[in-house]
Amino acid sequence: MKHAETSPKKSDFIFDDDEEPTLFETIFYRIKYRIENFFHGIKYGFQKLIRPYHVSDLELWNLDGLMAKMLYPKILAYKKMERHGYPSDFSEYNKNEWKSKEEYENALKEGKKKGGGPEAWEKVLDEIIFAFEWHLYCKDSIGTDKHAIKFFEKYGYKNPYAETEENKSVSYIYHMSKKYINEQIEKSPDLKEFGGLAPECLSDECDLHIKEPENYSFIRKSIHYRDSRYLMEIQKRALEGFRLFGEYFINFWD
Repeated sequence: MKHAETSPKKSDFIFDDDEEPTLFETIFYRIKYRIENFFHGIKYGFQKLIRPYHVSDLELWNLDGLMAKMLYPKILAYKKMERHGYPSDFSEYNKNEWKSKEEYENALKEGKKKGGGPEAWEKVLDEIIFAFEWHLYCKDSIGTDKHAIKFFEKYGYKNPYAETEENKSVSYIYHMSKKYINEQIEKSPDLKEFGGLAPECLSDECDLHIKEPENYSFIRKSIHYRDSRYLMEIQKRALEGFRLFGEYFINFWD
């Protein structure tokens, strides 16, 4: 349930903004991460050399991304090459293969054949390519990446991360009291098994600190620009493209 926004008083804030790291902290963590990454790089390199399948933990942690990078350029090249055939699933009516045109049309209605000829196969390839481009350029993007922006433009989509009123969503971050957290854990023992509750929570209600001051302290308002429903529609199309890739995987030959 949404309520009319109540502007918090200065005293309601625990933190005005995220604290900026000091110069010492910035330098320290940059050096720390570079040293760690150096030794991790050596470790992953040895894994690729000595393991039977020559693959590192780093690659396995992101195996879908690795496979997408490997397969995408090859599928793109396949689409652009001069091909001499297409899957029989898309074959058009041929009197030498069917007893009658009615039999062929019934096969289309029953889903035994897709029909449409080579043009239909090209459309399937386009959807497969869309799926791989979504995975590579859009799936983990926050919208500011130039590849994601090009992806949206290429397929005629609006940018779901653009700073517009249409994409705007407002959330409110609260700090929960220890007493309230313990009460919630008592009510749901599973929470304790999974490590309890984080002290901060996110809500679309702007006045929890007024309605339940003993439980919630207001931290800050958070504004995000993300059209989640629109992104889900794009993802749904991409997942259909991957489904088609699985269905016609054995047809990638000429």
